[in-house]
Amino acid sequence: MKTIIIFYLLISNFLSTVNFKCESNHLDKSNTNTSLEIINFDNKIKGYFNDDNLEDYLIKDEKKGDKVTLSIFINNGKGYTKKATFDITNDDFESVENPLQNLFISNPKRGEILVGASCCASFKTTESCYYKFFETIDSWILYKISTATVDSDFIPTIDITYQDFSYSTDGKTRNNKSLRDKELRSLKEKNLSQLNILYKKYKDAFDNKSIGKTSGNLNFDDLAEMLTNVPLNKDNINKYNDLAYYLGLSKGGERPSIFLLKKIIDKEPSRIVAFLNLADAQWNIEQFDYAKKSYIKYNSLMKSNSKDLKKIPERVRERIK
Repeated sequence: MKTIIIFYLLISNFLSTVNFKCESNHLDKSNTNTSLEIINFDNKIKGYFNDDNLEDYLIKDEKKGDKVTLSIFINNGKGYTKKATFDITNDDFESVENPLQNLFISNPKRGEILVGASCCASFKTTESCYYKFFETIDSWILYKISTATVDSDFIPTIDITYQDFSYSTDGKTRNNKSLRDKELRSLKEKNLSQLNILYKKYKDAFDNKSIGKTSGNLNFDDLAEMLTNVPLNKDNINKYNDLAYYLGLSKGGERPSIFLLKKIIDKEPSRIVAFLNLADAQWNIEQFDYAKKSYIKYNSLMKSNSKDLKKIPERVRERIK
């Protein structure tokens, strides 16, 4: 029962923020870092879809045949103007079965529209398309596609790719290379700054012995974006590893820690300490079978690399019995 409750909570949080892929036959469509509340009354979705501070809304028509039509109404301060109308079809999704039956729309950040679908009874796979409003063209660009899968350990794997920015929702095809380059530079700078801020925050908490009281409940999507824009390399892998270690000791930070550690191990499979940190985080959320496998791998790497076996913590020996 406890596992089911944990899974439900993870999926509820995951689906409220995860990105979904879509490449539609969109026609004529026409920052804060805090996720905005989505209010859905009779297919009306409220949000901040462009860059101003006025609340807009989007209407999702019921499924008609093989498409769903979305209409965006922008608040101009005096009233609402229909800015965009576009269609979503089943062909817009690659990994989701019957996407139109599982379609939803959100406004995860100011100026962005997310069209999403999920598949399977357990909601294990989602696809997304992110549209971002750019004032220079007075329209939204399909700029980011994300595929997310919730693994059997309830930790998602999220892959993000940035598009060529050639498609805009006003139906025009443009060469937006300079706009894309500028946006990706901005994202890289923002995420590098965020990595340094998070590292300092949790290191300071560890040093002053307040780490156990410091919330580590970081958003998986934000971590995935950070890893995409500041990818793991020999210069930053220690910082990422230390951040994951601190998160594992923080309040509620075990799952974000596992998320990072799995990426670190993918990059450097022989990183011994990562397996110990991973095992401890898994053990602390009662994923004992996964933890035992990670402890065994850590123990094996210590032996195969001729490390001092006396340095293996006693808890490892106790937990792999």
